[in-house]
Amino acid sequence: MIDVKTGLIFWSVEALALSAILLFAWLHDRGARAYILWSAAFTAHALGVLLVAARGMIPDFLSIEIANALALTSYAFGVSGVRSIDGRDIRPIAVLPTAIWICGMFVPAIRENLGYRVSLYSIASASGCLLLTLSLWLPGIGKLRTRRSLAVIFSIQAAVSLIVSVQMIMRPASTLQEVSTAPLTGFTAALTVVLSVMFGAKMLIERSEQRLRDLAAADMLTGVLNRRGFFGRFASVRSEAERANRQLALLLFDLDHFKQINDRYGHQAGDEVLIAFSRLVTQKMAGCGAFGRLGGEEFAAVMPVDTIAEAKRLAESIRTELGAFPILCAGGSVSATVSTGLMLCAAKEATIDMMIRDADKALYGAKNAGRNRVVVASANAEAADEPAMDTDAQVAALQRVAAAANPVSTSDRPKRTSLTRR
Repeated sequence: MIDVKTGLIFWSVEALALSAILLFAWLHDRGARAYILWSAAFTAHALGVLLVAARGMIPDFLSIEIANALALTSYAFGVSGVRSIDGRDIRPIAVLPTAIWICGMFVPAIRENLGYRVSLYSIASASGCLLLTLSLWLPGIGKLRTRRSLAVIFSIQAAVSLIVSVQMIMRPASTLQEVSTAPLTGFTAALTVVLSVMFGAKMLIERSEQRLRDLAAADMLTGVLNRRGFFGRFASVRSEAERANRQLALLLFDLDHFKQINDRYGHQAGDEVLIAFSRLVTQKMAGCGAFGRLGGEEFAAVMPVDTIAEAKRLAESIRTELGAFPILCAGGSVSATVSTGLMLCAAKEATIDMMIRDADKALYGAKNAGRNRVVVASANAEAADEPAMDTDAQVAALQRVAAAANPVSTSDRPKRTSLTRR
């Protein structure tokens, strides 16, 4: 039969092993600050338990006050790790369990009584479990079902700790042998750690899978959605617009004379223009809808709007700001402009193929009208207070005017392509 002291030592060694694994994971991925926080949590817990195991060989101040404070500090690191990996701010309330213990140690009646100390520690531990429960209950990395399963485990541990606390207040113990709930507390604590590791690992695996999906849906140069990612996000944006009883706007952008920018300043400068434009549109959209690079110098944005005027204001704002501020590149200062085709549709009737087709016609009209402008699709022209001429008719009329002014052969006329307009 393993005695309590030996069991505590084994427990500490296991916690230190988990801490080492998380430390190596952090060294492999320095951007994942949660790993080092969780490593610190297991380290603090292990050191606290080791100090408890050393009771009788070290001063009571170390084996009681400091040991339990260290063990409770693990909750602060654990909660902070969850919030960090979810991209949320770390809040001071994470140190609540340690603060409860430290404050209680300033009360002589609690400090000198084993039963009251156990009760105080249980209350502090319950507060830490509840903080973890609240952090995990919110959506974040991993599937919500996995997170909430782990949250339920911590809530059960919190309930057990509160039961122990009440019992110690009603029937204070003078020795550890008199603490009748010790086996239950030890079992639930061990089970909580084991299940936490299992579900925590599952959450990290789900996070890795999500990151792979995000990478597959992202444009490697600009970081925005690629064509596949944009088409995949269209359905969710449409559903959002439909729930809010709003319309759906699709903006099709094409950077003007992009081949000339590459030829004159080099492909590195062209890449900088693409990145700068992506950053500008992302900033203007402020997280609303979806924005992606469809290929080459062609981009698209889709978002819920109330009116065509709202969508056109956004498109004009992007066009104006891009043209007003030259982009600094290695090859010098590059001026760029963009042509935009705009299509609006009722959310419940919208399909991505139909919206891109009509926006593409409007974009072709913008190119033939001199570039650096926003053209609304013919179906929306009346609502936008523009001439309700079909886009194809606009293009044909412009071509006839150009042909009359400067006759050219049919092969020299501009050809339509969805990705290589110049």
